[in-house]
Amino acid sequence: MRTDPLLSILIVNWNTRESLGNCLIHLPAAADAIPFRTIVVDNNSSDGSQRMLRQEFPWVTCIALKRNLGYGAGVNLAIRRAKTPYVLLLNPDVVPQKGSIATLVDHLRDHSGIAVVGGRLCGWDGRSQMEDYYVPFPTLLAAMIHYTRWSGLLGEFCLTPDRFTDSSVRQVPGACLLTRREVIEEVGAFDEEFFVWFEDVDWCYRTVQRQFRLGVCEKAVFVHEGGKSFEAVSEETRKKWYYRSMLRFFLKHKGRFQYVALAGAILTEEALVWMVSWAIGLVWAPSRKTMLDRSRRARDFIFFLVKGIRPAPGPAPEGAGWKGGT
Repeated sequence: MRTDPLLSILIVNWNTRESLGNCLIHLPAAADAIPFRTIVVDNNSSDGSQRMLRQEFPWVTCIALKRNLGYGAGVNLAIRRAKTPYVLLLNPDVVPQKGSIATLVDHLRDHSGIAVVGGRLCGWDGRSQMEDYYVPFPTLLAAMIHYTRWSGLLGEFCLTPDRFTDSSVRQVPGACLLTRREVIEEVGAFDEEFFVWFEDVDWCYRTVQRQFRLGVCEKAVFVHEGGKSFEAVSEETRKKWYYRSMLRFFLKHKGRFQYVALAGAILTEEALVWMVSWAIGLVWAPSRKTMLDRSRRARDFIFFLVKGIRPAPGPAPEGAGWKGGT
């Protein structure tokens, strides 16, 4: 007798073949008796991920893209294929432990007041990553302190974990996020203007605005390697992507004043690095190459951010009129 799947597991992959394979192998034991289907959106990987899926995981639905559309766009494509009552977003570098997915689904079933739930993330060494991912929504003060060069002096101020006694949280990381399909239909799709980073923060922020509660189930353990997709991406490029997404979040949700203040602080800091490094490189021969390279990186970073700055965010893909598709 055929059992219709209760859960769709959605994975967006980009050049993480080995980690993706390890994740997929563990899915049946993690889901236990819960019938599920798996949809992998491959963002034009060049490491043989698509071939591996065809040969080793024929039970996985693969949506093979001809170019990298980014994480949010990949999630949206997978959601449109998912017709199940529950949807789990999972990063390819996450390894669900035995029974963890079933525990997560049971938690959502048993807590009708919770609309979105995440699991307990930890590294292979057992170190908890909860303090890294279950944090408050970003504020202007926290962003200025934590995401600039001042962070080394002022530490983790304003970024303590945001968990409550009833296990509710402000945001659930996209690395492991379970929700009901009707919640997605009401909140809307992921904002595809976020190429990478902050798309899950944006979605959770909109979810909270619609009065949904988010939670965490720490009994459901997921080992998270973290950053596997970016191993072949330079630190300079990662920085550009991250800051542009962060600025878009502030422009979209925090208002023009906070956006201008944060953009101004970031650009001013980089302009100082650009000019000071350039000046040192001209007069101090032993460090000339290092300083001029640093000056060039700061200049390129400024041009990248300025080019991406727009007067107002595009229309948010809210729930109204978005019910998925084929």
